[in-house]
Amino acid sequence: MNEKKQKSNFWIGANHWAWAGLLFPLLFTIVLGVPFIFLAPWRTQEAAAIIISVILLASIWVGTIFSAKRITKKFDIKEADKVVNWAAVWYIVLDGLDRISKMFKPGGMTKVDEIYTVCVIAGFIIFYFLSKKYIKNSEESTM
Repeated sequence: MNEKKQKSNFWIGANHWAWAGLLFPLLFTIVLGVPFIFLAPWRTQEAAAIIISVILLASIWVGTIFSAKRITKKFDIKEADKVVNWAAVWYIVLDGLDRISKMFKPGGMTKVDEIYTVCVIAGFIIFYFLSKKYIKNSEESTM
């Protein structure tokens, strides 16, 4: 049987965020979002932003469950709450900085920026609560 890897809570949280908050949204957007936007009958930026936001939220949902199950199997997790908190810090810092940069750009936030800001906040809520539900300490996940 494979031995679970020993990594810090910080590193496991970063790994979880990378899968659930970066890779899955990127892949879902490329595979589903881009073709849908090009084939869609509407041409407004706001409509496209709403479609992409729905795809992003679905990808965060699926990615969080996938990543949580993956890291629970792959890593020796002793403090699941700390892993979730570090993952949340990664999400807030990286996605939050992006949103904050949009607030201070010349001309302010556009409607599209506002839609994506709501998406980031909703995505964080999904990410955090699903992470709390599915990331377990190693002893708990083997029972």
